[in-house]
Amino acid sequence: MLNYLAKSLSAVALEKIILLLVAVPVNIYMIRSLGPEQYGILSLYIVLATILFQISDFGVRNIFISEYAHDNQVKLVSTYITIKFAAAIIISAILLTYYLALGTDGSSGYYIAICVCLLFTFSDIFESIQLSELKQTQAAHIRLISGILSNLFRFLMIYAGLPPYYIIFSYGLEYAIKGLLIYKTGITIHNYNTDLSYTLKILKRALPLTLSMVFLQLYHRVDIFIIKDLMDDNSVGIYSAAMKLLDYLVFIVVVLNTVINPILGREKSGPKLNKLYQNYYFIIFWGAATLSLLALTVSSFIISSLYGPE
Repeated sequence: MLNYLAKSLSAVALEKIILLLVAVPVNIYMIRSLGPEQYGILSLYIVLATILFQISDFGVRNIFISEYAHDNQVKLVSTYITIKFAAAIIISAILLTYYLALGTDGSSGYYIAICVCLLFTFSDIFESIQLSELKQTQAAHIRLISGILSNLFRFLMIYAGLPPYYIIFSYGLEYAIKGLLIYKTGITIHNYNTDLSYTLKILKRALPLTLSMVFLQLYHRVDIFIIKDLMDDNSVGIYSAAMKLLDYLVFIVVVLNTVINPILGREKSGPKLNKLYQNYYFIIFWGAATLSLLALTVSSFIISSLYGPE
């Protein structure tokens, strides 16, 4: 079990590091090419898409992974398919209705792109089966490949001078590639058999997860809508570009937590473990403080060098 844990953590950490190294130059190129205003508009729709992708899951993914080994797998998979399909149709219908009633000129491409991507989120079902069968290393490799290809697609779309809403399609492409690669490993869906009462039971269990997930997304993303409402698209673009840099810094701590916490978890409770955690948090705190002071000193140079004077 410990060997499996070590391999899984190494694969996940490596996946995140490589994707970061790929995403950084692509995002910098995209932001420089689009400029503050266009990137601000794109950022708003990316946030909207992210929230809707989360809502379309209805919190079922977590229940699916925990119940897959203990429940009727055919019924569970069929229920997940039904919920994902119904959610994609309902959310797309609401989104298109909103566009027809209140949409602005030039926004149609964004709404269509989000609706198309919602359909491709079906690959979550394949990935959930994969994770339930304890194939985390395989899942990390597939996420790495799909992530690299979607970043390449974003770069090519901007390089070709296509409208920014094509960037939204890259998220759907990532879902599609991931689903196809997982399907190729031998994971399939068969014997579809849905049950309305069982579906309602799963939805009832998932409701608290759904609400917490939605409110968490809004909590983390509401700032961008406030800036849009009080200021303008240009300000949203500058703010979103700055947040990208922050994400890269926070990523360092995420990788450290992913790799180090399970290692510390092998130690027995006691003074030694307390001392190890104390040293770890000491390094994290003072490392973050040093990094913050360094960022404050050179931020103007870094931002102008990476993103350009505009």
